Amino acid sequence: YDITGAGDMVIAMLAAAMSSLSSGINSISGVLVRDFFGRFGWTTGRSLRLDKGLSVAAGLLATGLALGLSLVLGRLEWNLIEIAQRLNNLLVGPIAVPVFAVAFLKRARTAAAIAGFCAAAAAAVGIAFAKELWGGEAISFMWVVPVPLAVGLGVAAAVSWSAKAAAPAAKGSTMERCWN
Repeated sequence: YDITGAGDMVIAMLAAAMSSLSSGINSISGVLVRDFFGRFGWTTGRSLRLDKGLSVAAGLLATGLALGLSLVLGRLEWNLIEIAQRLNNLLVGPIAVPVFAVAFLKRARTAAAIAGFCAAAAAAVGIAFAKELWGGEAISFMWVVPVPLAVGLGVAAAVSWSAKAAAPAAKGSTMERCWN
């Protein structure tokens, strides 16, 4: 029984994970230095030092979040796969609501998009954490995207139609030219 290859496989997996993590952390610090700090002129002559400091800070933050998540998962008796299934698509439906509302509703304005997003986010959290919030059986994670999307679009449509009745579009407005 030869297990010498098993150690090599573990080393290869850890090296791949470290490579992915380091490139992500370097990307975060590079974007912050160039796009955020550079916009305010704070990088003159010290961008490399700032980039290295931000890399260390992002690494420490990621390590702290991993340790905190480990403690939380241990107390709640969840595993990483279960929490990933719950959180993976949590905001997919809510983020799609403003896009579809603007594309398909005649007079979707900012208020309708925000109301639809908030309703969809609440529905997504309610579905993902139904067992913890209300007890009983957990709802399948497969419903985390379609139900909040439908709820959010319904709320956005209701707000849009109520705003339409309250204040019709001005003659010759862009919305009127597009839809009439």
